[in-house]
Amino acid sequence: MASRVVLFAENGELWGSFISTDESTMKMSSFAEAKILIATNIVKEIDEWIIVEVEGKSYKVKMKEDSCTS
Repeated sequence: MASRVVLFAENGELWGSFISTDESTMKMSSFAEAKILIATNIVKEIDEWIIVEVEGKSYKVKMKEDSCTS
């Protein structure tokens, strides 16, 4: 599980500071979607493709901002 946190933290830190991830993402119950919470000062909406490497394989992953209210 620690390796999952590192993966999500590294990807979140592309735009800001990693805060946390939701429970279903940590359990990897679905590979269709993963949710991470980051703090960022970026004004424009995050909507980009990145390459994630897992066990020597590369995967194209869509990073998209979802609204968050406090």
